[in-house]
Amino acid sequence: MLFPSPALRAQNVSVGEGDFHATCTYLSAYPHIASLLKGTINVSELQIDDLAVKLPAKPGELRDRVLGMVQAHRDHVAEGEKGGSGVKLAIGRIEAADTTITLEGGEKPVFAGNLAATNVLSPTITIIADAASPAYGPKTNLDGTITLERDAPEEIGLGVHGELNLTNVDTTTLFNAKRVPPAVATVNAKIERTGANQFKVALDGNASPLPMEGVDLSPIAGAFTGVAWWDAGQITVNELNWTHRPAVTSTSHLDP
Repeated sequence: MLFPSPALRAQNVSVGEGDFHATCTYLSAYPHIASLLKGTINVSELQIDDLAVKLPAKPGELRDRVLGMVQAHRDHVAEGEKGGSGVKLAIGRIEAADTTITLEGGEKPVFAGNLAATNVLSPTITIIADAASPAYGPKTNLDGTITLERDAPEEIGLGVHGELNLTNVDTTTLFNAKRVPPAVATVNAKIERTGANQFKVALDGNASPLPMEGVDLSPIAGAFTGVAWWDAGQITVNELNWTHRPAVTSTSHLDP
């Protein structure tokens, strides 16, 4: 016998405030019927339509907001175990098509596309992204996977690891164009470690500088590697090397 699939839907949802805020037009949850009889809301999939998110630009502030949200969930679970509602919540997967993510103070979104998350509310959450990134160029695209680990051994208690691929990045959106010649780049970014207020990212990619009359830009063209740090709203690039010119190394401290 086939049972109907129940669905719960909310409209025009708004959560948070200020620089940590999200809205959507529809939020649809699909729970398992059997779990409802056991005092657990086991949602197999949560579909979010037209999700719009605003996040703090500084890593430390973002970390504090996320950890606050995680602690609120723990407090809710603990209250249920002490004789509260007794209802437990589990979410298998979140699908959010047409998502936009904007950093506080930014005019254009850093993310505009499809977002999915698995193992939600578990100790390890996997986020899958495929989107345009207008903040970094009109033709910039990104895709990749990020893993969040609660109670990770890192000093902040929230491990962030993953890999992102970006294409058609306009470097003038990252660096002061007066100090770095404009270029279009393809970048592979691997997040290696997260500090209390800092992300460390290993970079490799390929740069194509835009022609400048009378200037030889060949030393900064082609494949490159480097290490980037995102700290307190600033991007710092160390050990920037072009593979065809191994002797060229530069260290820069650049505002985004």
